[in-house]
Amino acid sequence: MTIRPWHILILTGAALLTTSILFACKKEPQAIDEPRETPSEPAEEPNLLPAGAEGFSESMLIDDHTVHLETFLWRDFMPGPETPADGRALTGVLRLVAEDQAHINGLVHINYVWLVYEDEVWGVALPAPAPLDPVYQVEQSFTGGPRWPTSAVVDVIVRVEGQYDLIDYLRINSQPIHRTQ
Repeated sequence: MTIRPWHILILTGAALLTTSILFACKKEPQAIDEPRETPSEPAEEPNLLPAGAEGFSESMLIDDHTVHLETFLWRDFMPGPETPADGRALTGVLRLVAEDQAHINGLVHINYVWLVYEDEVWGVALPAPAPLDPVYQVEQSFTGGPRWPTSAVVDVIVRVEGQYDLIDYLRINSQPIHRTQ
């Protein structure tokens, strides 16, 4: 698939809209069964990968529905008064998608992401998103990542949390860092 400038604009707009909604709403995760506390930092060491990270899959089963991970990563080099000479920090959109379009939105979310580039690891906790359409996917974004080169490919590992304390990890390898300018 060829990445066109309007693809990047749409994804950037979606990421900014999602982030704006999250900050504006400041909603807690939707209770599905009984209220429970969700830790704000699922890992004590943000740059320490979870045990078994090499063996994590790109998909998982949730109530007999296959859910897979998709990503889009980029660094922004658009000229502007506040743009650093070496570009902005890494930004990303992470998406869980139910392959059969089963309802997963509001039932699961990504609460942590790790990026692996060569021997470097970067991680960050993510807030629970407000449920939005479509119901068969969950989308979350992050900003302020490392300034790795746009020619790099990284491995993305996410921690998925959901109803009834379901916790699992997904991994997708060789994700390119795109460049916007």
